[in-house]
Amino acid sequence: MYLGGRFKPLTLEEAVSWSKELLLIFEKANVNVIKLGLHPSEGLLSGEELVAGPFHLSFRELVLTEIWNDILKPLLIVEKPGEIEIHVPPSQINYAVGYGGRNKKMLLGKFGKVKFATSANLNRREFRLKRLVR
Repeated sequence: MYLGGRFKPLTLEEAVSWSKELLLIFEKANVNVIKLGLHPSEGLLSGEELVAGPFHLSFRELVLTEIWNDILKPLLIVEKPGEIEIHVPPSQINYAVGYGGRNKKMLLGKFGKVKFATSANLNRREFRLKRLVR
């Protein structure tokens, strides 16, 4: 179908966006999603078995980065510039910072310093904002 022009695969960005929305729906329905993305077989890694479409070794991390991006983006509107520290659950630190530091870089566009820390008393995707005073 792809070779015949009857199928157009999603881009990586589209696949991440769709998966983010679906993951949130499944979580709301208490469906445990244990895998996001494709298993990295030798053929996928070499490109021999991939005809078209998105594949990324860290697909789940890309999806969770986008979820945290949506959670943290309102800080750009409601908070005043300055230095901040964001506390998140230990299991969420990588996703809150974001793949390649994406979410931290977004926040650095407004705040002079952005630090992430873990807090064991937070759950799931909760966060606590602390202003740093110099």
